[in-house]
Amino acid sequence: MRSEMKCDEIDEQRDQWIETLDDIEMCRLASSFRGGDQCTSFQPRKHGAFNVCFFVEFESPRERWVIRIPMPVNGLPKAVLDEKTEVELATMRYVSSKTTIPIPKVHAYAFSDTGPNGLPFIIMDYVDGQSLKDLGFSDVYVQLRQLEFPQIGALGLPSRDTPALSCSPEEIRVCNRPLSMDMVLQEIDGLEPGEVFPPKGTFPTAQDFVDGLLWMAGNMLEKEPDQKMDENEPGSILYAAHHFKRFIQDEWLDRSANEGPFVLADGFWLVHGDMDVVMSNLLFDKDYNLVGVIDWEWSRVVPAQLMVPPIWLIASTLDFVLLIQSSYNQQIRYLRAAVEEREKALGLPPLLSVEWAPLETCFLYIGETDLDGDSGAALHLCPNAGGILQHWGIHAGNFGACLMSRFIELAQDGQTLKDIDLTESNARWPHPWHLVHRAAFHQELKRVAVSEDGVGLPVKLFPKRRVSDVDPLLGVTLDDGTLVLADVLIGADGLYSRTRQAIIKSSPLFRTGKAAFRFVMPRSLAESDPTAAAPVVTQKDTLTIWFADDRRVVMYPCNNNEWLNFVCIHPDTESHTAPTDEWNRQASLDQVLHVFKDFDPRLKALFAKANPATIQVWQLLDMDKLPTWTSGKLALIGDAAHPCLPYQAQGGAQAIEDAAALAAVLPQGTPPEDVPDRLKLYESIRSERAHTVQHYSRVVGQNCVDGEPVVDMREFENYNFDHDEVAHAAAAFKQWEASRKEEISAAI
Repeated sequence: MRSEMKCDEIDEQRDQWIETLDDIEMCRLASSFRGGDQCTSFQPRKHGAFNVCFFVEFESPRERWVIRIPMPVNGLPKAVLDEKTEVELATMRYVSSKTTIPIPKVHAYAFSDTGPNGLPFIIMDYVDGQSLKDLGFSDVYVQLRQLEFPQIGALGLPSRDTPALSCSPEEIRVCNRPLSMDMVLQEIDGLEPGEVFPPKGTFPTAQDFVDGLLWMAGNMLEKEPDQKMDENEPGSILYAAHHFKRFIQDEWLDRSANEGPFVLADGFWLVHGDMDVVMSNLLFDKDYNLVGVIDWEWSRVVPAQLMVPPIWLIASTLDFVLLIQSSYNQQIRYLRAAVEEREKALGLPPLLSVEWAPLETCFLYIGETDLDGDSGAALHLCPNAGGILQHWGIHAGNFGACLMSRFIELAQDGQTLKDIDLTESNARWPHPWHLVHRAAFHQELKRVAVSEDGVGLPVKLFPKRRVSDVDPLLGVTLDDGTLVLADVLIGADGLYSRTRQAIIKSSPLFRTGKAAFRFVMPRSLAESDPTAAAPVVTQKDTLTIWFADDRRVVMYPCNNNEWLNFVCIHPDTESHTAPTDEWNRQASLDQVLHVFKDFDPRLKALFAKANPATIQVWQLLDMDKLPTWTSGKLALIGDAAHPCLPYQAQGGAQAIEDAAALAAVLPQGTPPEDVPDRLKLYESIRSERAHTVQHYSRVVGQNCVDGEPVVDMREFENYNFDHDEVAHAAAAFKQWEASRKEEISAAI
């Protein structure tokens, strides 16, 4: 972070120095390298941050040259100017001899010991090189990726006395430090980057190189003049720097390629330490053919991991790319396809196309929660959901699931209505019925989602972020104003869905007349008191329900039978809930005891052991059937599309089925333009079943008569449990694809 005053000072010095240069002298210099032929300037001089260029033209034969001189700004050592010049000469010579990438022809050069005013220069063609009209831009990437080296650094000549224009490319080697713009800026500011990046210093491993880059970042932070900051900013910067270093060393660095391959990359358009990626160094003719790649002074040999598609694919910067991955990924798809085609045409091994393949798909999770907290205490993974999870490689036994083996119904006074061993009946289902702690389930989902294992890239998480607006044709806007673009938008934001409002302007929720307390407690705490609902609490893998006419208590275990989960449903007027209450609204133990004052004293003794701080209450709301779940590239799943009341424990299962159907209709490689039609197909696959389960949940939730349910909770088990959504959705998608092909054939 260089001060504005420092930048102004450097700019003033640069402008003053440029004024000392004479256009006529530059023409004489060029003429001396073409037998004294006269030349004139054909356009005004130009300069960037580090070089000034003069443009001269010869009449006969007509040629246009560029004279490029590095600027000795703010006392930048001539040794560094010579270093930049050598790197550029060596790289241009090497690339032009090893590839067909169009490199401007060099006519003359000098180092500071022989150059005018004691400065190095390079004179080269203004525009020259092999046209890539028939090869395409992807050739540049393909051919650069084929150049591999044993060390990290920058190319150099065998010696400064070796003529660069006739030097054998086999003599050019990695013998210079990997010079970068950031390194030169630190030289200018007197920060001495040579402590770790000495001239002629190279790196044998990627780890050494990355350690050096991290040191250089810390060097700037430590040595640069203090900037104006508020009292909290220094600590925030140090904290961010510490965690960034840990991320780079522990997660980002590909240690499998620590000792190579190392590839040649032009610092300005494939990789740059400052991420200051520009496209002005790619020259095209009037027919948009690439005819020149210039400014190779920052070129260096780096780990292959750093050879990534250019950020200017979307004319943006790297930090913004992280939030608009969709546009970047779409351009990568096009570029990778061209790269793959050129590799095949040139008979080259598919290095770059394979390495860039994982970049095509990226999933973002944006939500107000971090997926690690206690959201809803516990839930059922019914057989219809468990099978899908196993298909995805998620096994309930890995996060403390309890097998649902017994079902007990009790009257409110504790008298037994039913006591059923489910061992035999559960054998009817293709997958087990589990009871799990919701937070543990979320953590397992998160672990699998962000893991490097499996198909595609790990999910990127943006937790604790609020979506303020949704555009079904574009993306979502976050609470800080950031626009996140995507090929597919999935609204999984529950009953109070914000994404639903982007599809249906009005979808009012309505009261069902019920609310529910929820809390958990350790089983050991319940078992320590023989008066507390014994012997029910001693039954493991068991779901127990106490019924009264207008209220019920549901208890079941989770976390390897070590915890008991309670859901206490009652008339909503008795807990003073409102439709606007949040899911995790705090309730009191006194409220619970009052609402269930007429229940078995042993159950109330069990309630009394609950930690009051953990008791929450929410109102059970419902919603009419939506006319559609999709719009453009936005689709709703779970309670956002078809909220389920808790009476059949199918809310989570139906959301999982939705996800399975989405996976079937949106396989990897789905063209973005097909997404809206695929999402409509997803809705058609899921709508009838999801709304049927939703209806059954309402039926089972009816008030009891004389303390007994009017509908057997298990009446709908066959429909609910004996369903394979993975197979169902795959078959529907296959049929849809066949029908679509027939339509296309008929149209042709």
